[in-house]
Formats: sequence, C-alpha cells, structure tokens
Amino acid sequence: MAIIVLAVAVAIVLSLSGINCGFRATCSWPRSYYKPGKIKRYDDWPGTSFTLNNSEEYHEYELASAPALRDIQIVYSSTVTRLAINDCPLADVPGTIGTNLPSLWTLELTSCQFRNISVNSFRNITHLNNLNLSHNLINTIVPPTNIGDSLPIQRLELVGNRLSRLDMRHLESLSLYFLYLDANQLEVLEPHECSLPQLQELTLDSNRLEVLNMTLWQMPNLRRLSCVNNRLTSLPAGWRLLPKFHCLDMSHNRLSTFSMDQLSLTELKLLNLTANRLTSVNTTVAKLHVPLEQLLVARNELTVLNISHWSMPRLWDLNVSDNRLTELGDVFVRFRKSSEVFDLRGNNWSCEWLSSIHPADLSVHRYGYLLTNDTATCPTNRTLTVWTWSHNPESQSYAICCHG
Repeated sequence: MAIIVLAVAVAIVLSLSGINCGFRATCSWPRSYYKPGKIKRYDDWPGTSFTLNNSEEYHEYELASAPALRDIQIVYSSTVTRLAINDCPLADVPGTIGTNLPSLWTLELTSCQFRNISVNSFRNITHLNNLNLSHNLINTIVPPTNIGDSLPIQRLELVGNRLSRLDMRHLESLSLYFLYLDANQLEVLEPHECSLPQLQELTLDSNRLEVLNMTLWQMPNLRRLSCVNNRLTSLPAGWRLLPKFHCLDMSHNRLSTFSMDQLSLTELKLLNLTANRLTSVNTTVAKLHVPLEQLLVARNELTVLNISHWSMPRLWDLNVSDNRLTELGDVFVRFRKSSEVFDLRGNNWSCEWLSSIHPADLSVHRYGYLLTNDTATCPTNRTLTVWTWSHNPESQSYAICCHG
C-alpha cells in the first residue's frame, strides 16, 4: 500500500445542508420554554447526606462527586429545573423528586450504583424531559405496570451500562426523540413490534451486536442510526422502510461485501462503512440515482470500485482512503461537488490512470490529497509531476506517487 505524505493541512468542511451524522445536534429538538438557570455546584461532596433546600436563587444543582452519599433530602421547590449527581453509591431514584421538584426538566444520575431501572420510578416527575443514567451498572429495564402510561422523557442516555439484551417495547411509554445505548454489552435487541413514533436518533456504538432486525419497529421519524464498533456483517434488516432515514454509520464492523443497490428509493444522505472488511462494493442497477451526500469507505480491502452506474449529484464527501485501489474511473468529473472533501490517500494508484485525468480536474478536487514534495516517501520510483497555481502568477510543482 502506498505511503502518501500530505504536505498541506486539510480543513474539514461541513456540509452546507447541515447533514453530518457525526454530530448529535443534527436532529431537531422539540420546542420548549426551558431555559438554563443559575447553577449551584459542589465539586466534592464529602457527606453521606445532602439536602436540597428551597432557594429561588438557583435553578440547577450539581454534585460532581459524592462518593459517600446515601441519602438525599429534597425540600419543595418549584424553581429547580436540573439535578445532576455523579460518582455516588446511590442505587435507587430518590422517591420525593417528583413531588418536591415539580419543574424538574433534567435529571442526571451518572457513575452511581443503579442496577435495575423501573420506568415507574419516573412516572411522577411530570416535566422530566432529559434523563441521563450513564455509567451505572444497569442490566435490566423494567417496563411500566400500566401499559397506557405516557411519560414526557424525550432524551434517554444509558451509555456505559451492562445491558446485554433489550426489548424496545419497554420504552414505548416514553416520548423519546433521542436514545443513546452506547458502550453496553448488547448482544440482542429484540425484533418484536414496537412503536417509538417520535424517535429521531438511536446510537448503539461499542456493543456486541451481530444481527440487528428493525423490520417491525415503527419509527417513522428516525433520521440517524449509529452502530459503530459492533460485530455486524450486514446492514440492519428493515432500515429501508424508514421514510425519513438520513444517516447510517456502520463503521468498525465486519461487513465483507456491500451492494449499493440497497440505496435505491431511499433518502439516505450519509453512509459510513469505514474500517470494515470490504472486498467488494457492487452495483447491478443500470443507474443508481440517490441523494447521497457523504460516502465513506476508507480503511477497507477494496481492489476495485466500479462507479460507472452511480448518479449522486449531491455527493460532496467521498473517502476511499487506505484501500488497495489502482484506478477509480471518471471520479474526478462524475462528482464535481466533491471539491472540498475528496480523499484518495493510501491506495496503489496507477500512473497511467492518473495521467489520463485532466490537470484542471485534479486541481479542482485538491488532487485527492495525494500531493507530496518528498518523493523519497514513495514506495516505488514512479511519480507523476503536477503543477499548481495560486493567486500569484508563479506555479509550483509537486509529485504524486503512483504505480505501474
């Protein structure tokens, strides 16, 4: 594989349309009247008990570390909107929260000792929108006893717990827009029919999933699914049934082949297949016309990538770096929007193929980030010399390492 030195720092350019699935802010948050207030913060609370007094001065309370805390006394306050407790031995949700903090909007109980979480524990917190129970020891979620219950929780974070399997039906009583289940021990997400009609974002990164079946999941507003660093060998079953689905991140999994035909009749804007085991990406349809904006297939084992059937007029980010490709057809003219992010580094590009590309097309696409002024780094003695022009009239020569 060629070793390519990049001489110029690259600025990462975000999509003008705002679609970038690496950022959680891409999904819309429901309109509300919540405004952050003045915070009372305790960096290190030494006591076994903490009393939250009624004070109109503070709207948010934080205990950044409370390693001995076992009891919380809460005095009635209609002004407190956020309570955050981290690093504590608590194993149960304080029972008076809902009664004594009627305006509570955000509850964060992180790095504590919770093992089993019952949805009923939050039933009386009538304005709770954000619930963060990350980095506990949770291995079970107990569904509500009353099936018809509806809770206002819109954002649920369960990152870094010990869930090994989950039935999504247990979360149907919540009003979820965002659900984060990263870094658990998930091997199974039950494929039973469930309804989360408002859910927009679901992240399952760093689990142990080998199969994911979404066929019976009713999630008409799901826009983003992230399954980074699992054991998946194919895309989730049923993802094409999601009408508003825009972003799919399957990087760091175990896919060996992928058919681009799966993208037909979808609204997918980002597909990330980085760091899989791909040896084949094929297209059998005569013309694959899709609204894809970002296609990332870096760090795979591709030797051939046939793009002759692709029609992607919105594509602006194409990354095929660190594969084993020798040529890529008419890529420099087919995707004219890819002038900002178009990464070809770390391949075995043919000198003949590079020579066939018009210098102007190479320049528009920033030479695919292949330029070097240190030819000693080229694994072969073959290089292609190119000339660049800036606003001053003097041109400068660079080399591109090539093979064959």
